[in-house]
Amino acid sequence: MKGICTKGLLLLLALLLATASLYGCDDKAKDDENESTYGTYYDTDYSSGTAPGDCYHDWQSAECPSGTPYCSMCYENYWSSQHDWDYTNNPCVGTCTACGETEEDYSWRHIWDYTNNPCIATCKDCGATEGEPKHDWLAATCTTPKTCKDCGATEGEVSDEHDWLAATCTTPKTCKDCGATEGEKSEHNWVAATCTTAERCKDCGEKGDEAALGHYWNYAKGTCDHEGCEETTDAPFILFPETPISVTYTGYSETRRCKITSFRYEWSWKLSVYWDAEKTYDTEGNNYSSACTIGYKRYDLDGYVVDSGTDYSVAICVGEKVKDQVFYIYDLDPHRQYRLVILDVD
Repeated sequence: MKGICTKGLLLLLALLLATASLYGCDDKAKDDENESTYGTYYDTDYSSGTAPGDCYHDWQSAECPSGTPYCSMCYENYWSSQHDWDYTNNPCVGTCTACGETEEDYSWRHIWDYTNNPCIATCKDCGATEGEPKHDWLAATCTTPKTCKDCGATEGEVSDEHDWLAATCTTPKTCKDCGATEGEKSEHNWVAATCTTAERCKDCGEKGDEAALGHYWNYAKGTCDHEGCEETTDAPFILFPETPISVTYTGYSETRRCKITSFRYEWSWKLSVYWDAEKTYDTEGNNYSSACTIGYKRYDLDGYVVDSGTDYSVAICVGEKVKDQVFYIYDLDPHRQYRLVILDVD
């Protein structure tokens, strides 16, 4: 029985030694196996040769070439693996103090402004520009290439073509950009006479043979009838006598007297003369109703009689008034002025 126990113990010891030989690889080999099979993890016993809770590190390359690798599990050495950005020289794009690398240029960091150049945005902090400029080009001339009218930028070459101004009586055909000339002078460029100016050359100002026309007044309208003239006149078409005017009608056996208080006129194709009056005397009595009777003559301003006539109001009594009594005058020339004289009637 003692021999059996001894033999059993020896077999157990051999088994333990074989097991130790089978699983007794070093820690790094076990770490590599665990990493490749399960990824990194935290140890929970002493099998790795570390204390429980220590990290199986998963080392990653540093972002900065001058930094140190860091563990992606516990982030050991993380900050020493990153770039150390500095913004002293450029407030919008950092430069690593360790390796000298510059970071990505993020547009949102810039403060874009068009004050210095209206065609392209420029950062107020670092001076960087955004995109391509948007120019408003003026065509090239014989003296300047294509030029942006907003910022003054130029592009291309000057033009081979001149921008000619027509020849005048004082200069031959002339390029308005460079001043080059070609050909001979032209004839005078006459401008027809107007109401106030004589015929003249538009280019040199020399006077022609035609004198100023003077206004062709339409006194009925108060305007000048020469084409293109917009001047007006207050000169009256009809010169009326001052009111009030006392007018007497003397008949075979009666006398009537009226006082004309005002005149006015309207003009279309004929002249309508309106007058207001009050009856002041009648030999037939104050209550006798009869018309006011007036005589008139129309003179031109040279003193010639051109028309005459008699007009009657509606019948009224002494003390009564009438308004807008009217008589008509025909065949008037609106370009002449006339004088109206009121007369007694026999």
